[in-house]
Amino acid sequence: MDRVKELKALGAKIRKLREAKGISQEDAARLAGIDRSYYGRIERGLINVSAVFLLKIARMLHCTVGSFFPPAG
Repeated sequence: MDRVKELKALGAKIRKLREAKGISQEDAARLAGIDRSYYGRIERGLINVSAVFLLKIARMLHCTVGSFFPPAG
């Protein structure tokens, strides 16, 4: 899978988990301590997000960072 597709898949998974919890994108960004526009770019797969921000998002969603990725293999 190329980088763009991987980033889009990561963002889509984060969005799906957020929406399943009934959290708006704006509230998610605020709760995670991330700028709203930066958070939106993460969900749209437009940026290569750092581990620090993935950890913030995972804490906000009460899940593990591993939840954002497909199984290895």
